[in-house]
Amino acid sequence: MSKIRPAEPADLETLRALLSSGARSDLEPRVRAAFELGAVGDADSAEQIEALLIETLERQNSHLFGFVAIAVERTGDVAAARRLQALIPDAPEWALYWLGRAIKRLSGHSAPPPEGVQWSGPERDAYVAKLREAWAALDLSVDPTPSVVWGAATDTRVEAVVHDGRGVFALGPDPTSGKATWPEWNYSWYHAGQGLYGVGTVCSTCEVYLHRAGWSPQEAVDLAQSVRSAVADVRTLDRQLLDAIEPVVGALASSRYQLRLIDQPLEPVTWMDTWYTEDALEGVTDPDDLADITEDPVNHERLYQPPHTGRPNPLVIAPTQPDLDPATVKAYVQAITDGARPAALVAAHLGERHNWDREEPHTAFTGFVVDGHHKLAAYAELGIAARIILILDLTPPLRTPGDPSAALDGLLVETGGIGV
Repeated sequence: MSKIRPAEPADLETLRALLSSGARSDLEPRVRAAFELGAVGDADSAEQIEALLIETLERQNSHLFGFVAIAVERTGDVAAARRLQALIPDAPEWALYWLGRAIKRLSGHSAPPPEGVQWSGPERDAYVAKLREAWAALDLSVDPTPSVVWGAATDTRVEAVVHDGRGVFALGPDPTSGKATWPEWNYSWYHAGQGLYGVGTVCSTCEVYLHRAGWSPQEAVDLAQSVRSAVADVRTLDRQLLDAIEPVVGALASSRYQLRLIDQPLEPVTWMDTWYTEDALEGVTDPDDLADITEDPVNHERLYQPPHTGRPNPLVIAPTQPDLDPATVKAYVQAITDGARPAALVAAHLGERHNWDREEPHTAFTGFVVDGHHKLAAYAELGIAARIILILDLTPPLRTPGDPSAALDGLLVETGGIGV
């Protein structure tokens, strides 16, 4: 498949003329024009771009369909969301994702994945049917209202389903370029629409490196701070606590989550040596040599990982703000010494990659601090396992193990984390 390349600089009329040309035998130039018009938010072309979307659907062109769906959402035509929703009952399986993505971007409404079935395996047909039903049932006539449905719970583990999630804290695709071969490829961790870390690609066999791209904007910081008093001394995940942190949970993307209350040994590090960069540690046996592995200044960031064993860690928690206030860290040190257990809030996903030269797939946990940088620093300074409320996305957009919850159990055992 050739790349969708951007048109040479031209006025809108030239692109509109290309989009409306009757050359049905050649989709690609019109898709290129639609993509460029969508990129500049040309609402006047929205109707024709939608017509092109239906044409690519009818012609079963799943590759170009993604590009045109992105063009539709970029026009900002809110009314298009209902028309796209009307396509869902009869749309082929491969179109559901793109229709749902565009509806979400245009209307703010989104449905969590179905319960109890998987995208792959013998239950695939049941999954697709339930997914189709969930998106078709959304009421787009009202404003989206994030909601959290709490499920099965113990003192240290709670299930949650987020509907119409705000996506303030979210793993999502990077903006698509007209030069891209695929409609989506690279993914990042976002806070309030700002990319903080590049976390890899949709390729399930590719090596992945964690790259910091920015810091959390104030909107996300303020939201996290609004629940800080509720997590000043956490002993259990009781209903009072869950109600208090619900605004943060509802600010995630629509999905199914599991909240875990754990104590995790962590230490600050300045290298990124999860399975993402496994090759960097091959042959290294002395942990004292690890600090010299990476000379790239971008990697000299403070992250948190379990105490090092000389081999790649499967768990990393990444900061989302740049600076720590020594006085605040000191205050948490004193509170912890006095017996309090303030909890950091960490949103996370489990990823699985099976590199072409490896016999077994690699599973790793990547967490991003929503609130609690100073708490993590205080626990590390004291040498005490950090109390953390993990918010684990059970259905993130990138590849996951078959049972993320069970995989997390294994990683916690491996890295010394325990339930409270």
